Amino acid sequence: MRARVFGLCVALAVIASLPGAAQQQPARQPDVVFVPTPSAVVDAMLKLAMITSSDLVYKVSFVTDDVLTADVSPATVVTLYLSPSFNSRLAPKLMKELKPGTRIVSHAFDLGSWKPQQRVLVSDRPIFLWTVGAPARRR
Repeated sequence: MRARVFGLCVALAVIASLPGAAQQQPARQPDVVFVPTPSAVVDAMLKLAMITSSDLVYKVSFVTDDVLTADVSPATVVTLYLSPSFNSRLAPKLMKELKPGTRIVSHAFDLGSWKPQQRVLVSDRPIFLWTVGAPARRR
């Protein structure tokens, strides 16, 4: 399976220097800590999203608030491994900016009140799938 995969990985801790200041500001606390996703889970996420060679995949794995202002509209698939609180903050942006038919796959955490169409377990780890514009599944 060939897919054009673009990383939308934004640096976690940016230390900015103030002009004329002798000291740097302390690093900002990250919204999400980096935890690698096991290969079997990555494979299952890509399979669940039904990736094809024509897909444009955005991987969102660790972020700052910058991802909330980034242009994600070209994506046809978005993969997430964030946190429950950050997923809930990101969900309105994804619903608003992604085109109908775009698939979103999340490892471990759902998107708050936006209920997934599918939930599968891979090695006891939950994976969730949504399709933008598709009716939400009722729990």
